[in-house]
Amino acid sequence: MLKILTPIKQLIHSPSLQMRFLLRVLLPPFLLLLVLCVAAYVFISSTVRKSELDSLGRAAVTTSAKLDREFAIRQTILRSTGAELFATKSEYGDKRTELDHDYAACRAFIGSNAKYTAAPDAVCSPFYAQIAVAKANGTGVPQAVDSGYAVEVQDQSTLEQKAINDRLSAVTEYFPETSKLLVVDKIGATVSRADSGKALSEAAAKRIDELTKEALKEPVEAQLVQDGDLRKIVFAYPIDQGAVIAVYDLDNAKFLYPSWKSAPIDNAKAYVVVADEESGAGYPQLNGSALYLPVLRGSKAGEQTSFTSSGIEYLATSERIGQSAWRVIVASPSAIALGALASGQIIAVGIIGLLLVSFLLVGSLFVRRTVDSILGLVGGAVLFSTGELDHQIDTVTMSDKEFSQLAEIMNNMAKKIQEAEAEIDQKNKEFISVATHEIRAPLTAIIGNLSMMVDDGMGTLDDTAKGLTTTAYTSTVRLRDLVNELLDIARLESGRATFTIEQIDIGKAISSMVELQRTTAIEKGITVEYVPPAQPVMAMADKTKLEIVLTNFISNGIKYNRPNGSVTISHEIKGQTIEITIRDTGLGIPQDQQAKMFQKFFRVEHEDRAKVQGTGLGMYVTKQFIEGMGGRLWFESVHGEGTAFHFTLPTKP
Repeated sequence: MLKILTPIKQLIHSPSLQMRFLLRVLLPPFLLLLVLCVAAYVFISSTVRKSELDSLGRAAVTTSAKLDREFAIRQTILRSTGAELFATKSEYGDKRTELDHDYAACRAFIGSNAKYTAAPDAVCSPFYAQIAVAKANGTGVPQAVDSGYAVEVQDQSTLEQKAINDRLSAVTEYFPETSKLLVVDKIGATVSRADSGKALSEAAAKRIDELTKEALKEPVEAQLVQDGDLRKIVFAYPIDQGAVIAVYDLDNAKFLYPSWKSAPIDNAKAYVVVADEESGAGYPQLNGSALYLPVLRGSKAGEQTSFTSSGIEYLATSERIGQSAWRVIVASPSAIALGALASGQIIAVGIIGLLLVSFLLVGSLFVRRTVDSILGLVGGAVLFSTGELDHQIDTVTMSDKEFSQLAEIMNNMAKKIQEAEAEIDQKNKEFISVATHEIRAPLTAIIGNLSMMVDDGMGTLDDTAKGLTTTAYTSTVRLRDLVNELLDIARLESGRATFTIEQIDIGKAISSMVELQRTTAIEKGITVEYVPPAQPVMAMADKTKLEIVLTNFISNGIKYNRPNGSVTISHEIKGQTIEITIRDTGLGIPQDQQAKMFQKFFRVEHEDRAKVQGTGLGMYVTKQFIEGMGGRLWFESVHGEGTAFHFTLPTKP
């Protein structure tokens, strides 16, 4: 499958034959049809959405108009009530003034004339009844006038209060949601009042007093006041003689409910909320304000908007009630409001998709067979170019004889190239094997001689000669190691590498390799830590190759470490395998280069190890040896912090 997908991916990103056919023949009408379908889809969606929002807007405007009329009626009645109450107060005030005048004049007259009926302007007439009773009882006339005056004052007060109460009762009866009605004069003194229900809280009463003072200057319409758990709404208006204030229960069913209930909406699809911009309070009182606050805070009155609450999208609009801070908000879930549109859209998308797919399929059939043949040929050529020479192009599926002949020619060419590469590779391996064998013998002799010279085994050397000899010895040892690694690789790749698997005491093997590397570690200031087990731990391995593996790991841990660093070796039995870990505190391997760690001739490229010498063959050989002994190799590394190599070996044959 990958062999097929690779060339196709390359062709998709290039001006292939199939793409040219599609671009020239099918793409123009396809794009035109697609544009028309999308335009129709968008137009219908926009039209239906606007229609639904307009419907919500009409409901908001209608309900707002009803409430505006309701507020206007309250204003008119409250103003007229205040004026009438002041007129009543004035009327009875005039009567009291007249009574006081008659009383004073009558008292003055009867003090000098016993015939009270002769008093000018009939000033004693209001007191005739009491005077007659006094005459019959033989009591004094002045006392009778005083008594009559007191009775008249009481009667006038009673009639005045009755007239006021009758008027207030008429208002509260017309508006049963009224909890307080108050009329004040121009200095804020109470002229008359009516209360129903329980007394207001101290905070609510204080706020209403503040609004009363404001109402002497300008109207206060629909101000929300919180009275404990109750919500009050205040309407207050200035009049010529002072101001009139009404406090209503917001949640009373006689207040906003009739207008709210009569909103022209389908309650199964939408909802209406009357909300205050200043406080955010809403009617009816909802458990969550998220259903209307986004509209109240995020849009202006008269605007259409959408918002999301609890993962549900809503369409909404609002309308202000008169000049107040209250708005009517009408909203509906988009899924419900646009439900019919959604169904139509699904059908439309299905039909459009079917038409477009059918159009492409029918058009593609005319070019598919020939293009498939070309794709097969090009795909084969791409695979051949990447080294997949064992791939064979299928000649049976070619659409024409010429394509089949070309496929056969390409297959034959790939086969011949593969045979030639195999022959060259074999010769290279034979050359490396022969060359390394021939080189190793003289190198061994050179190393032996140089070793004796370095150790002064062949006479005394001056410092210069000894330094040169030491350098030559070190370089020759490196050359010998390289030759050995090349020989190992040649044997592995030629299949001539043999593994003599036997039981080996892992503790002894590791300890001996640690001792061999200890001098080098001490010179570099590296601590090599290994605690041999108390009892022998046996594993199945090739002794020589295991020593090479351990040497590579320990020497690399020392070579790529930091001053005063450490190399720690440990092992653990896991089932029928033993896992050996070599952990260092060295330079670590950059993340972007870790995938290449076991490739032949790979060396980490970074400035922190530019002076460290190596061939890039050690880890490749190590991996082949471990897998050849039936184990597995992996590692973890953090650049700049260190590396931990893990490998396993079987504990049983």
